[in-house]
Amino acid sequence: MDGELETATPTFSFQLGFLLMGFFPTDILTSITVGTYLASHGDPLWYATGFVLLTLLFLAVPSLSLVMIGDRAETLLPTVRTWMNTHSWIVSEIVILIFVVITINNIVG
Repeated sequence: MDGELETATPTFSFQLGFLLMGFFPTDILTSITVGTYLASHGDPLWYATGFVLLTLLFLAVPSLSLVMIGDRAETLLPTVRTWMNTHSWIVSEIVILIFVVITINNIVG
């Protein structure tokens, strides 16, 4: 199974991405949180446009990098993945910090 994703067909990649994007528990919870926030403040659904576009941008970064830098992405993306695996705590801390700032902003403002 090791390396199977690196040689995956476009169909398999799309199916896996669809399942992860549509049914990943943290994504569902984040979407519920955004929807609940909008509903509790009486905001229209289109206020979530920024959230949706930013989420789609994050999901599209590997594909966009492959399109933009071509074959060099095949060597760059595994390097980025390795960095993300070894430094995932940094990414987690940044996400936690973002939620702390949002919470403080809601309490203060």
